[in-house]
Amino acid sequence: MAKVILIRIQKIILVECCESVLVGGSFIDEYNEEDLAQIYHQNGTVVNGRPIYIGENDTYAIWFDGDSGTDADWTIGPLENLDDGKYTWGIMASNHDAECPVGNTIWDEAANGKFNQNPYILVTCNIPVAESTTTTTTTTTITTTTVALGM
Repeated sequence: MAKVILIRIQKIILVECCESVLVGGSFIDEYNEEDLAQIYHQNGTVVNGRPIYIGENDTYAIWFDGDSGTDADWTIGPLENLDDGKYTWGIMASNHDAECPVGNTIWDEAANGKFNQNPYILVTCNIPVAESTTTTTTTTTITTTTVALGM
C-alpha cells in the first residue's frame, strides 16, 4: 500500500503596519466627516489576516474584508459591523488589496444613497509628536536687613 503525504506550504509575509492611523481629508457627506475623521489605533487583534484599528471614540473601526483581487477592501465603518461579522459592510472601502490601510489613493464613500469615489480622503500613519518638556526654575531670594540700634 502506497502512502500519500500531502504537504501544504503557506507563504507568510510579515508586514509591520502603523500602530495608529489618521483618517481625514475632504468628505462628500459632512456626517461621515464628523463620525470617521479621527485617529484609529491597532487593538492587538487580527481579522482576515490583517490588524484591526479602533477609533478613539470606540464606535468606528478599520478592518480588512478578507476578499481578494479586485474585491479586496480595507473597510471603515461601525464597530458593530465588525462584531457581527459583516466584514464587507462599511461607510468607506479602499478597493485595494494592501497589507495595511495606508497608501490607498482613492476610497469609495457611502453618500447620498450610493458609493462614490473620493480621491480626497487621506488615511496616513499617525506619528505622535514627542512631548516637549518644560522646565520651570524658581529662584527664591531672601534678603536679610540688619538694623543697628543706637545705644
